[in-house]
Amino acid sequence: MIISLMAENAASTTPSTDDLNEWASEYGLSTPVVADTNWGVNNRFEEDGGIPTTTLLGPGAEVIIRDGWVQDTDIEAVLPD
Repeated sequence: MIISLMAENAASTTPSTDDLNEWASEYGLSTPVVADTNWGVNNRFEEDGGIPTTTLLGPGAEVIIRDGWVQDTDIEAVLPD
């Protein structure tokens, strides 16, 4: 499952539902987009100070890739048989 987090809107505040929907529409996202209040989730995985941050979790929520570029092959490698 892919979930996108949006920590702040153009006004630097927690995004509203409308902000999240507009962002998903603008970037053609078909996966959930949720608000990340005060960067609470993102900051647990961010390592290089840049955004966007991509983290791949495997079975049992094991962190497979932290703050890196996740490729299709990376995802396929952790899918259960």
